Amino acid sequence: RNPSMLPMGLGVFLFNVNKADHDGVKEAYFSAQFELLSEEDWGFETYWLNPAQHKATAQRLMESGNYNFRCNVAIHGKDAKFLAVEMAKQRMKPGVLNPSDCIAVMQGLIGYYWEIGRGDRYVGEEDLVATSTGVLGRCGITNAYTDPQRISVLPSTESEPLRGQKPFVEAREGTFSYFLSPTTERLIVDPELHKVATSSGMLAIDTVSKQYDIPITTAFLNVLGRSSNHDQIIEGIPNVSLETCISDIPDSDVFRISASVISNMSGFCEVVQPEHFGDSIWKICGHTVKQIEKTTRVTLGIDVPSRFYTTLMTHTTDQFEKEFFFVLRTVPLSSLGDQAIWESCKQRSELSRKSAAAKVADLKILHKSQLDATNESNDCLPDTESELYANECLIRSETRVIDLLSDSEKCSQIANLWQASIKLMSNDPLSYGFDSLSHFTQVLSLSLVELSASVCVSQHGYSFISGSGSGKIAPLTPDTVVFLSAPGLDFCTDSTTRLEMPKYFEPVEGTTEQSELHARYKGFKEGGEELLRKRVKNLYRVIFTSAKIQGVRNPSMLPIDASFGNMRMEDQEAVTKIYFSTQFELLSEEDWGFETYWLNPFDDRSKASRILQEMRISSKCNIVLHNRDPMLLATEMANHCMKSGVLIPSSCASVMQGSIGTYWEIGCGHRYTR
Repeated sequence: RNPSMLPMGLGVFLFNVNKADHDGVKEAYFSAQFELLSEEDWGFETYWLNPAQHKATAQRLMESGNYNFRCNVAIHGKDAKFLAVEMAKQRMKPGVLNPSDCIAVMQGLIGYYWEIGRGDRYVGEEDLVATSTGVLGRCGITNAYTDPQRISVLPSTESEPLRGQKPFVEAREGTFSYFLSPTTERLIVDPELHKVATSSGMLAIDTVSKQYDIPITTAFLNVLGRSSNHDQIIEGIPNVSLETCISDIPDSDVFRISASVISNMSGFCEVVQPEHFGDSIWKICGHTVKQIEKTTRVTLGIDVPSRFYTTLMTHTTDQFEKEFFFVLRTVPLSSLGDQAIWESCKQRSELSRKSAAAKVADLKILHKSQLDATNESNDCLPDTESELYANECLIRSETRVIDLLSDSEKCSQIANLWQASIKLMSNDPLSYGFDSLSHFTQVLSLSLVELSASVCVSQHGYSFISGSGSGKIAPLTPDTVVFLSAPGLDFCTDSTTRLEMPKYFEPVEGTTEQSELHARYKGFKEGGEELLRKRVKNLYRVIFTSAKIQGVRNPSMLPIDASFGNMRMEDQEAVTKIYFSTQFELLSEEDWGFETYWLNPFDDRSKASRILQEMRISSKCNIVLHNRDPMLLATEMANHCMKSGVLIPSSCASVMQGSIGTYWEIGCGHRYTR
């Protein structure tokens, strides 16, 4: 992000140039750099250039007005290496140019004469390697010079870099509806990007059941050495842990996933169809598994101090306390010990369970009549199966809630443990990262669900399946995909709708508790639209910051705002506009280091395109609206080492209780989504 540069080519080599040509050579070197900084956004914040004795030439060219820099350019007189070291102390992601000899890059002898050089054989190149870990780049230590996966190739001379003068072609095959580049306003798309995107699949997840009888991740955990305890601490979420701590896995161990490995599994299902998985083998070594785990990061919004978050997580992830926090995730953290709230939640669950039981009875009658009419098998028919499964899940879930909240002794124990932590934090809020006691009180008035919209959990990783959409196992991609797990605002689930809707929408007069939940609200209340916009923008700011920290250059995004339930159409339109416009605003206000922002708006493609065109923003990166599966697209980009990331719209439990993927292993229907 902050390269520290010096005048390569204008030192000892300049002496061999006719003195009359010195000015022309100096101008060529500086103007070439300035042109590149104007033509393309390289992800730099500031370009730090020490021109040495050629400062006047560099300054004159900079001030000529011929350049429109995409980053700050600083001309200075400090030592380039020392400046980079100081920036590293400030975590500014610096780099330093090491002007090298042919031998260094063509024979892997980085630093050249660094060890025994004297006089003209000990210059900047030697000094940098003699005083740093740069020696690890020598050919006798690294295999980077012969490993194709670690070698990047610039486009051919017919194709300059993406934001330069690269030739573009019109979008075709229906992949893209709109493409915005900072260098043009035409509806265009780069041919190479088009090739990558159209090679990715359009696999849609079956909303009735998972694609496979056994999730591939279950097989992966088994070969890693999953513990035998699969108890569901929270209904529908089996326990996931390893017999051996991940840090103790030997680096040299190799773990393989294939159709044969999966077909040999038992105890998870009755039917296994290995032909679904193809013939390829996915394999990974223990060292890489450990490296992946180490990349896990949590990014928090400005109102959620990190020490408070870690303190809270010690409770929400504890096996004894976990279900309590999950059940009461919409209750303010300050009120978790209120027994009247427990009773109210229990009564609501009893009503919900009773309603679901009545629906199940009706659905079974409907199902029987369908079978009689069509003379089908005893399997549930597609038009009733999903709804029947959803209500049966709801009955089990509500029964767990009722059982827990009926155990007042256990609930009181957990509440007391949490109250003890609250007391510690309130006695010294500053040490927990709060600005003041009032700041602490304000955060404590929020629920887990509300806090989760300020959290993004990210991790580098690999997909088990091909990005082509075949659904078959594929070998490890050359590069990782960054998984970005973050929750949106849930206007679908009853408990979260009760919590969120009143903040932003006007209540309808005359409605009662018996009225359909979404029918009780109509249109934004005064200040509601701006309040929602602010919250959604903060949500995406956290996601973008997380992506930037992980080095994502090509994020593959999808709507995180899909939980509208039965909200009025006019309100859906307004909320959709807020979600799209806040993303586009952030992309125009700040350079997040993205090359291209890949957004699949799903059914709202035309709306997103219209909003983007109406806003007429000056984006800091390319924006592509497309119709490809976001995960498969990210996987294809990983095949091309494009530093991809993919947004995973998640539940509160994912980021506030460490249950990434929530119902990934046994979920079906509405419990098996993106």
